[in-house]
Formats: sequence, structure tokens, C-alpha cells
Amino acid sequence: NMSFRARNSLVAAAGLLALSGAASAQLQEICYEDSIPLQPTNWVGEMLDIQMFDPAIGILVGIEFTLEGTAEGSAGIESLDATPTTVMTSFQATLEVQRPDTTPIVVAIPSAMFSDDLTAYDGITDFRGTSGITHAGIQSTVMETASSPPPASALALFTGVGVISLPVSGLGTSSASGSGNLLTQFMTSASCTLTVCYTYELDCNMNGVPDDMDIAA
Repeated sequence: NMSFRARNSLVAAAGLLALSGAASAQLQEICYEDSIPLQPTNWVGEMLDIQMFDPAIGILVGIEFTLEGTAEGSAGIESLDATPTTVMTSFQATLEVQRPDTTPIVVAIPSAMFSDDLTAYDGITDFRGTSGITHAGIQSTVMETASSPPPASALALFTGVGVISLPVSGLGTSSASGSGNLLTQFMTSASCTLTVCYTYELDCNMNGVPDDMDIAA
């Protein structure tokens, strides 16, 4: 499901080049993305395949990672306490993208919070009635970003021909508290999309020197 998105917008990088009579260096950006479809948590071992930065088009100077994560499902709670209580419920999933060596790159935690005033246990464990409740049709989406370098090694890691496979996990991490005797029932599915944008300097003769510096010289 890997798709490609390229942006030719030139980003003025004032101060990058301090050569007499030369304009500021101009940076290019190219972006790629891949997705994991909605599926029940907990899943690990999935891979996102991202196109690497082709050194033939320039010199890679920065990478931005944007992870959009979505959690959907339901949260049921039942208080077994003999007295009324207020239960705080956090419905959430934790989505993490890693480098091939399993060190984390970016984490997104879509979540929804609920506060419920429940009576003493009504004698029926059904996640309904007066001592229980079920929150259905929950959906939450969040977007998180990270950038490299650091580490400096990321530039070499993402430079080359072909794709780089990044491990991704989607875990159900919901919780509830407030009752000393509490039953919970969470049904969680999650999905994510990772967009990787490479910022680079043009190097048309592939000599390792940005074109604007070549021209200025």
C-alpha cells in the first residue's frame, strides 16, 4: 500500500550559505508513506515499507516522520463496590514505529477519556444498568511528528536504492480506575499511516557539494 507524494516547494534556508554574492541555500522536499489497515490489537511484527532517499537526486540533510494513528472500539466497565463510585476510563492504543534495530522513531497514542458516576453494584454483571456502562463506537485519531538528525546515522540509514522496512506495533493500552472492585471490557482496533519527508540539497553533478555552493565557487 506504499504510495508516493512529492513536493517541489522550495524552502528558503536563510543562513545556510554565507558566501559573498550568493543566495541562501534552497532545500527540496520529497515524501513517501505507507499504512497499516485497521485491525484488532495487539499486533507486533508488522512492517511499514518506506522508499529510501535516492542519493542521485541530491544530498540528504534532514528527515521528518509523521505518524497518524487511529484507535476504534468500545469500553465497558462494571463496579462491584458496595457503595457508589466515580470511575475514570481511558480508552487508548499505543502505536510505535521503530528503526530496523528496534529503537523507537515516533509514537502516537490516540485516546478518549470518560468519567462515570456509578451506583453500588446492582447485582448484574452486564456493563450496563446503574453500576455499569458501555461506551460504544469510540474513535480517536492523533498525529505525532519526529525528526532526524539526531542521530546523525539516520541520514545514512535512509539513503540508498529501494525501501527500508520499519517495524511497527499497535497495542491496546486502555485502563480504568476509581473503584476498588472493578471489571473492564475493552475491544480495540488500531491503524496507522507513516509519512516520511526527506529534505535535501540539489547536487546535479553528484560531487557531494550542493549546487548553490558549486555555482558560487
